[in-house]
Amino acid sequence: MFIRFLGEGDPHPAPTACITIADEVVGWVDFDRDRSWLGVDEVNIGYNVFPAFRGHGYATRAVRLLLRYVASTTPWQTATLLIDPQNERSLALARRLPCVSHGDLDGNPYWKVPVENFRSYGFLVDAP
Repeated sequence: MFIRFLGEGDPHPAPTACITIADEVVGWVDFDRDRSWLGVDEVNIGYNVFPAFRGHGYATRAVRLLLRYVASTTPWQTATLLIDPQNERSLALARRLPCVSHGDLDGNPYWKVPVENFRSYGFLVDAP
């Protein structure tokens, strides 16, 4: 499913953060600016939870924490999510955040959310 929704990926991935449960990596979250559709104050959010760990809320929690990180440490004001129309779990995640639908972009549902909404969400662990 990873390749189906995200493409081949990078042979040397370097996500912003890994999602860990009991010291086991179960997925990752990331943000980038390398998308032609992004406005001057926007970032694109990416995430993946490995199949055996889906359905437990890990992606939702990790994306919310990532949005808090973006709100607290970057100048970006808006996060975007471009979601494959068949990826029901990611569409549900976008509604839970809650993101606002901005129609379709190249046939994929396009969502936006102000990162400021997450400035006080949860906690952040300081890096060593």
